[in-house]
Amino acid sequence: MKTETLNSMKERRSVRSYKPEQIREEELNAVLESGAYAASGRGMQSAKFVVVQDKETRDLLSKWNAEVLGVDTDPFYGAPTIIVVFADTNRSTYLEDGALAIGNMMLGAYAVGLGSCWIHRAKEVFSSAKGKELMKKWGVSDNYVGVGHCALGYAAGPLPEAAPRKPENIVRVGAKDGWKQRKNATRRRTDSSRGVFLRLRPLKPDDGQPSFNAQFQCSRNLSTGT
Repeated sequence: MKTETLNSMKERRSVRSYKPEQIREEELNAVLESGAYAASGRGMQSAKFVVVQDKETRDLLSKWNAEVLGVDTDPFYGAPTIIVVFADTNRSTYLEDGALAIGNMMLGAYAVGLGSCWIHRAKEVFSSAKGKELMKKWGVSDNYVGVGHCALGYAAGPLPEAAPRKPENIVRVGAKDGWKQRKNATRRRTDSSRGVFLRLRPLKPDDGQPSFNAQFQCSRNLSTGT
C-alpha cells in the first residue's frame, strides 16, 4: 500500500495567504506534470493549462475575478502564479477532466512544498468578451471553457488544520461484513454427499470471476467426471 500518497491526500490543505516570492521553475513543471497525468474521459486529455506569472496579467485576472465575485480584494490571496485550466467542450467529460487536473495539481503542489488553492469563476471570466479576447491572445480556441484556476505559491504561514471529516457522507451498500470489508473473503467446506470441494466467497458482480454456480459446476465436473 502506498501510504505516502494517501497521507498527501489527507495532509494537503488549501492555502489562502502567500509570500510574494515567485516559485521555482522545477516546482512549476512538477505541478504541471501532475495535471497532465490526471485521469480524463477515454484518455482524451481535454484539459489545457495556461500559466500566468506576469504580474500585470495576473493582477488583471484578479481584478476580473473580483468583479464577478463582487469584492474589491484579491481572490487569488496574493499567489504569484496562477494556472488557468480550460477544457474542450467537444468532449462530454470536459468539466470532469478539468476538475481532475486541478485536483492533481494541488496534490503535486503539496508534494513539492508549495501551497495551492482552487479559485472559481474561470467560466464567468472567460465567457465574457474581454476574457475571450485574452483566450484568443493565448491561442486558446472558442471551444474551450474555463474550469478553474490553481493558485500557487509559498504559504505565508502554517497550513490550516483539517476540518473533521463527515462519516455520514459515506454510504455503504451491502452487508457490513461483505467483500468490501473482508481482506480474506474465501471460506471453504466439503460437500460430504458428493465429495465435491466448494469455494464460497462473496463476489463483485463485475470482477470477471465465474459465479458461484459456475464454480460449483466446474468442481463437480472435475470430481465426478460429469
